[in-house]
Amino acid sequence: MIKTSIQVYDKLKHKVQFLYTKLKLYRREKKTGRTLAISPVDSVSLALFKQRQNIATKKSVFEMFQDTIFCTYKTFVVSLNRFAKYAMIMLGLPACVESEACGSSREAYGRNRHPCLLCPQSNTT
Repeated sequence: MIKTSIQVYDKLKHKVQFLYTKLKLYRREKKTGRTLAISPVDSVSLALFKQRQNIATKKSVFEMFQDTIFCTYKTFVVSLNRFAKYAMIMLGLPACVESEACGSSREAYGRNRHPCLLCPQSNTT
């Protein structure tokens, strides 16, 4: 867990922790293997903090929290990207899990009504 004195981040992390337990996302974590350098709650909180504060790059966030996060920049970015799906679930946004799912859901929703925000082929006009 990351201990900081940034009030905005602490409030956001508290909300993310609440949603993480209510949505039972802890069930999706792998139980065996090496422990993660950054917990899923911290990863989602940092990603949402970056967006909420209009911080342009992940590197800027990494530099802000470098004293409290004990990992490399590469590990930090991989963690943020890995748990982006959790953030989308918490925000209630539909996301495709695999590219094959995009093709079938695009047909189901119609050509211009594909709901996925991650799919490069989506058109939300």
